[in-house]
Amino acid sequence: MNKNMQTFIGCECNYKSADIVVFGAPFDGTTSYRPGARFGPSAIRHQSFGIETYSP
Repeated sequence: MNKNMQTFIGCECNYKSADIVVFGAPFDGTTSYRPGARFGPSAIRHQSFGIETYSP
């Protein structure tokens, strides 16, 4: 992976060892008159850093 690539919750996994990989596709093709859906995957990754992965 690219060192500058945003990941979900800061996960440091690589593609070769993963069982499942979810890709966020920045795509505006199905929206009418309200573009911006393409920013969704990046925004989810960016905001995921505020999620606690473990809380005892």
